[in-house]
Amino acid sequence: MKQILLLLLVSLTSLIAYAQEFHKIDSLKQILNSLPGFDGSEADTNRIIIFMKIGDMFQGKEPDSALFYYENTFDQAMLKDGEIDTSSILSNKRKYAYLINIMRAAGVAYYRKSEDQKALKYYNRSLAIGKILDNKKCVSGCYINMGLLFNRAEEFQSAVEYYLKGLEVARQINYTPWISNALNNLGNTYSALNEYPKAIACFESCLEILLKKNDARGISNSFRSLGDIYATQGNLEKALINLKLSLQYAEESNNKEAISRSLNDLGLVQVARGNFPEAIKCYENSMKVADEYGDNIQVSYCLNNLGLVYRNQGDYFKSIECTNKSLKIKQEIGDSAAIASGYNNMGIAYSAMGKESEARLYLEKALVLAEKFNDRSTQSYSYNNLGLLYLEKRDFDSARFCFEKSIQLKKETNDKTSIATSLVNIGSIYLMTGNLDKAEEILLEPIKMAEKNNAVNELSEWYPLLAKVYLRQGKVKEASTLFARSGTLSIRLIRENYVS
Repeated sequence: MKQILLLLLVSLTSLIAYAQEFHKIDSLKQILNSLPGFDGSEADTNRIIIFMKIGDMFQGKEPDSALFYYENTFDQAMLKDGEIDTSSILSNKRKYAYLINIMRAAGVAYYRKSEDQKALKYYNRSLAIGKILDNKKCVSGCYINMGLLFNRAEEFQSAVEYYLKGLEVARQINYTPWISNALNNLGNTYSALNEYPKAIACFESCLEILLKKNDARGISNSFRSLGDIYATQGNLEKALINLKLSLQYAEESNNKEAISRSLNDLGLVQVARGNFPEAIKCYENSMKVADEYGDNIQVSYCLNNLGLVYRNQGDYFKSIECTNKSLKIKQEIGDSAAIASGYNNMGIAYSAMGKESEARLYLEKALVLAEKFNDRSTQSYSYNNLGLLYLEKRDFDSARFCFEKSIQLKKETNDKTSIATSLVNIGSIYLMTGNLDKAEEILLEPIKMAEKNNAVNELSEWYPLLAKVYLRQGKVKEASTLFARSGTLSIRLIRENYVS
């Protein structure tokens, strides 16, 4: 028996070396048949284990190669819809215990390839057999993986439903890797739904588990997620604290990707604080680290953010230079969503320079590309930017059309923050055209949303706009109250984000 195991290990090493050199093999049957202890049957459990181990080697970087091995472990008829032969499964528990994990792994590989329907088919079949075997670990994993599919499709409520199912099953067996995974994913989805208190609760619960395990990589990720939420809420002091902790744990684990991302997010917070020199330092350090581990996408993001800083400083030539460098990398990679975002930033920079035709050219290119790939978030952003361009020209009808299109698209993804911004822009149109009652009606909606979320930055800017409406309506008392609130919030922001 020991000799057979030794031969198996030696042969497995040879197989892996062979697989690394030749990624696609017509058949491994002859090779496997030559190994002692195998009867040549496709149902042989040991054969399944070997294919699974080789497939797992390729899972991270080469999903096609992984799938080649995974899909050679079972008859594809097993994936067809219909009743499952329960008795056959229960009489071969050991074999099916491996097969359900392979099916789920194949689903992950298809997810990496963005072939979501195929991924869902594998997850569903793995889930069904996992329930028969009462394999709660696999069942929990399938629910969480299915949640990721819904999250990518921006079906966030369905994503939450499946994450919660996965979390419940994982807690039944106290399997902390899946518990922390589900909590992390729930936090991200709640954040996308702007349900920030729920998101914060999830990330904090996740942190409790990760801190006990001293999982520095996971801890860094959770702190970064919390920092990003606090930054979105305008609580820049808490954002800084969490992002610095994220950077600390990323450096402790020598996780260069996390180091780069934490530095990048710290740069975003420094921009919000108005500390542009510190923001530039963060972005340049982030870019340096990303370049060291060969992440061109992250380099392009840093260049893009540097372009935004220079634009805020009024250095439009440097802004365009950085954004152009970022665009070239994105075009080489073929990242359509990022290219569209880069076009938007170029358009905004040219608009700030007063070059209207160039601005419109880039903003329209961004819109066309986003529409081609049905990227509703970027479409909405492009429409909003075009609306601002028309507003600058006092072409109010075109501006209102763009803002309304932006709102329509954002409602599909439930992005309440961006909806509020476009509503404020529409309110500005009614103020500029003298329709004060309509301006008041429109502006009150986003202001109430901002008050509910304690969005201090937005309120400090939007209160004066509504105050101007009240002044022109002769409501001096109401206008004075809003100007005073805006002043109080501005002082608070200065104390929190500069003095501290």
